[in-house]
Amino acid sequence: MSSNDGCKICRQSYRENKGYFSGSRSCSDWNPATFIGNPAASSPVKRHLKSVKLEQSSAEVTTKQAIPFMFDKLARLCRYLTYKMSVEKNPTGKYLLARDRSFFAMLCHSGSRGGDLGRLTAHRLFELPNSEGILVSQIVGKVVSSDNQKCFALMPSKHADICPVKFVKAYFEVAHKAGLNLGEGHLFRARDSKTQSIVDKPVSSTPCLID
Repeated sequence: MSSNDGCKICRQSYRENKGYFSGSRSCSDWNPATFIGNPAASSPVKRHLKSVKLEQSSAEVTTKQAIPFMFDKLARLCRYLTYKMSVEKNPTGKYLLARDRSFFAMLCHSGSRGGDLGRLTAHRLFELPNSEGILVSQIVGKVVSSDNQKCFALMPSKHADICPVKFVKAYFEVAHKAGLNLGEGHLFRARDSKTQSIVDKPVSSTPCLID
């Protein structure tokens, strides 16, 4: 275990213990003589936490936290990707742009984790009657499995520039023109860094998915 992992565990344990004892009547202090109160509020623990923070600041370790992806940002991103698709002549390049556009639209409308959505397989998508939307069933991910599936429906949006149903259907059309069969395998596929060809491997959830 690395020192960074140890720092994370220390901070998490401190927060969890402090929260656990916050419901007691003597939650603000710790009495070492009677062993009554909140042990997470004891002087040794506070000194240790202070030293850990100091060590992290010296090592230039930054706290990682997910940034909310709002619909206004999604709209700007989708409009940009749509423009790039309109001027892209290479079929593979157009596929990557269509993939990213549908990925972000689905990510924002579903509330799924990026890593879980990247591992979604194409046969887990089902078109709803009368083409009103798309039913998605996730069975692979951090908190989902075949015994604990996550199902959600993508419905057409009144805002055409962020509509996930429209983008997913367009993505299948672009993939077909690029000679890719999305009937099997991963829905969102990566590009091999050596051959520059599209391979049946899941994309990551990094901010830039172009590869």
